[in-house]
Amino acid sequence: MATTKATGGLQLEMSSDLKMLQELAQDFTTKEIIPQASAHDESSEWPRAIFAKALELGLVNINIPEAYGGVGGSVLEECIVTEAMAYGCSGIQTALMINQLAVLPILIAGTDAQKERYLTALMDEGSVFSYCMTEPDAGSDVAGIKSTAVRKGDKYILNGSKTWITGGPVASYFTVFAKTDPDARHR
Repeated sequence: MATTKATGGLQLEMSSDLKMLQELAQDFTTKEIIPQASAHDESSEWPRAIFAKALELGLVNINIPEAYGGVGGSVLEECIVTEAMAYGCSGIQTALMINQLAVLPILIAGTDAQKERYLTALMDEGSVFSYCMTEPDAGSDVAGIKSTAVRKGDKYILNGSKTWITGGPVASYFTVFAKTDPDARHR
């Protein structure tokens, strides 16, 4: 993808597959997002029909591995789709792409059983995941959060407050950030 010329300059060019993905995302944005953006802005309604069409085309949940029903796309592919959708409406783009952010902790640190349960549900059910980090007194500073998770038997009891829960009213699953050690700060 990146090459240097004799002049020493870096040349970036998308592969034909990436260009096709970009065209698909741009076409989707033109036909599905732009015509409905104003109505969704006015109603604040979550764009479920747009989400379903994007899911069908493989334009959401891009980072889900093939083993769990996803396409196993790269961060670059996510960026290309995100940029195209945000051109049409950044609010709808955020709603459509929240799953990528919300399942990242599961992809990075989840057990095989958690990945099987949640990532498969994400793809099979078209579920919406929500990302619950921001707190009234901490913003998005993970080390500053006050929410706690206390183990009780084989479960955790959550206690705390969150704000700005993207997709919260329509989500089936929530990735909640909480501390098991309330005194912990950055490591």
